[in-house]
This record gives sequence, structure tokens and C-alpha cells, in this order.
Amino acid sequence: MCRFAAYLGHPISLDELLYKPDHSIIVQSAKAKGGEEPLNGDGFGVGWYVPEMDDEPALYRNATPAWADRNMRNIAPRVNTPLFFAHVRDASEGMKIQQTNCHPFSKDRLMFMHNGVVGSFDEVLRPLRNQLSDEVYFTIDGTTDSEHLFALAQDELGPKAANPDADDLARAVRRSIERVEALKHKKGIETKTTANLALTDGCSFVASRYANEHADEAASLYVSRAGGFTTGEDGTTRAVDPAERGAVLVSSEPMMEQAVGLDPVPPNHMVIVEPDCSYRIEPIVQ
Repeated sequence: MCRFAAYLGHPISLDELLYKPDHSIIVQSAKAKGGEEPLNGDGFGVGWYVPEMDDEPALYRNATPAWADRNMRNIAPRVNTPLFFAHVRDASEGMKIQQTNCHPFSKDRLMFMHNGVVGSFDEVLRPLRNQLSDEVYFTIDGTTDSEHLFALAQDELGPKAANPDADDLARAVRRSIERVEALKHKKGIETKTTANLALTDGCSFVASRYANEHADEAASLYVSRAGGFTTGEDGTTRAVDPAERGAVLVSSEPMMEQAVGLDPVPPNHMVIVEPDCSYRIEPIVQ
């Protein structure tokens, strides 16, 4: 199972959360604690925004293991950003290990990543693609279920993709899950779908925690809000001023030892994070 992290708040060095914590997302590429497989070495990626320069995210993706990439380690301390996505990949069976299949994915100002699997994806691939608009269809570069979920989200946003709010993003994620499940149901497919999805426009973001069969099979997801986050020389990451509203961190596994302000997202719910770093947790099915 993959792992990911999403941050929104005061501009922060990528290094602060990618590399410095004892249990950073890069550490999770080799030593993940949740799930059956601790190794997530089938590629990784980081996407971040520099709003004073561009509405679209910068992407760095590589099909090599995150722990072995010296370039990102060199770049990270030199980038400050108010919003980033980071993902380490454990490729599903049959999925190719190549750069175009590494997360996050982006289109214009949107960015997306996925932790999970659409069971029997090959059986719904053709009808799923047939549902897409031509504009979205031709943006697909890779072969994964994940990128096709992103395509569905873009399809749902339609013209709103140019300037969505948090509720638009939430609806797009909900409908993407619903459409995949409807296609599987139509074909009588009862295999597992797990969909921890994250979608952003660079101003707000949403992240889901979903499993269709048994709620306890949903991959873990945590949310923390504070005045900010900092990592000491000992690798311990702490929330600064936990009562303040300056930054939100959503991650597959906790990066910090401090329990204050760290909450698990319930299965089949989603976190909706607003530009002011307020957030709410809602059921995916409404």
C-alpha cells in the first residue's frame, strides 16, 4: 500500500516534513508501519505550489525508490511552499513501474494522488474511458487506476476545474468513487476498492479514506492542525501552538509523537481543508 502526505499552511521548507522527521514520508518509503507491506519503493513524487510565480504546481517524479534519490534531497531544503503533496508508491500487481505512473498527477492547477487499488480495474477500464470527455481522455499519460480516478475527478469538475472551491473538490472525489463503484456493480464485480484520494487546486484540498467491502480495510489516514510544524535536530516533529489555525497536515501515518491535534480520519470519510486552514470531516456517501 502506498503512503502520502499533504500540507497546507504557512510556507514551509519541503525538507521540514519530507526528510527531517523520524517517520517522514521518505522514511515511510522503506519502513512504513501501517499495513502488511513496509516497503514503498516503486517510485515517488512531490508536487508543490509557488503562488507568487504560477497557479500550476511544480512536479518532481521518479520511478526509483524515494530513499535513493539524491536530487530531491538536494532540492527540498531550498523550496518553501504553502501547499505540497508527497507520495511514495507500492505498485499494484500488474501495474508498470515507470515515471508516468508515479504520483502526484497534475493538470493545469489541479494535483492528485491515490493510495489504494481499484480491484478488477482491467474489467472497467474500457467503459470508464468511454465516459470521459475528449479533453480529459487525452490527458492520460500512464496506465494506472490512480490516473484514471484523477481523470474522473477532472471530468466531474468540468469548467469549475479552472477555479474550484473546496466543496467542488469534495464533490469531484465523491463522484469519482461513486462512478467507479457503479461500473463495477454493473458488471457484477465484487472485488475490493480502496481509495484514499487527495485532490487540490493549490488553494484548498480534500483527502478521502475509503474501502467498499469492510471499513477496517481502508488505509490509515490522519489529520493534524496547528500554528505550524517543526522538526528538531533529534528528528522529532512537533505541532507548534496546537490551538492555532496556521497549518494542516494530512498523512497516511503520523509523523509526530505529539498527540495533541492529531486525529485519525474515520473510514469512509473525507477531510475538506479550506484555504484558511479550517477543516471538517464528512462522510463520503451523503
